[in-house]
Amino acid sequence: MNKQSLLKKLFSLTFILISVTVFAQVAPNSSGAFEPVTDVPVDGGLAILVAGGIGYGIKKLYDKKKK
Repeated sequence: MNKQSLLKKLFSLTFILISVTVFAQVAPNSSGAFEPVTDVPVDGGLAILVAGGIGYGIKKLYDKKKK
């Protein structure tokens, strides 16, 4: 087993073990019981992604038309 293969396996194992331990917990309500959270934080980031996608599509159409 070469050094590069060993490093790939070590990094993969590390990320797998880290991802298992990183789970979010819901906040308790006033009575101390946990309730599932149904809120979804959709803000300006989504609008920026949509605008970028539209701009990229327009550029691709422009470049195709130019040929």
